[in-house]
Amino acid sequence: MDLRANVHLGQLRSETDALLLDAARAAGADSVIANVPHGLDTLVAGSHWGGTDLSGGQWQRIAVARAFYRDAAMLMLDEPTSAMDPRAEYLVIRRFKELAAGKTAVFVTQGLENARIADRIVVLDRGRVREEDDFETLMARGGLFAELYRLAQDR
Repeated sequence: MDLRANVHLGQLRSETDALLLDAARAAGADSVIANVPHGLDTLVAGSHWGGTDLSGGQWQRIAVARAFYRDAAMLMLDEPTSAMDPRAEYLVIRRFKELAAGKTAVFVTQGLENARIADRIVVLDRGRVREEDDFETLMARGGLFAELYRLAQDR
């Protein structure tokens, strides 16, 4: 499968690549596309299949571009930035917040700094909801979220 088909996955193809490239830019995947041998036509099936191997962070950017391209009423991303460098992570999180405006969005993260963008944070502990509220309230409450957030900041 080439990069174009990977981003289009599950969606109708548009007449041009303009919307796809907009989504790629928003996800930071434009740099991935620019740095592979055949751009959007690059086969990404692994070098043993004659394709190009992508890093974990590059795959995440392509997956986020796919989510952005869909323009769905609901967005769900599970650890979308875990393999990204801090600059790429910041850009994806900022763009996710913009794209999620007026939509239902679920963002799963262990990077608690990213939770700041959420209107509502749900803290799970051993499969159970332990706390639920906005960032400021959870921090003021001083419970599990605040404890974990402070530990992460002290690293």
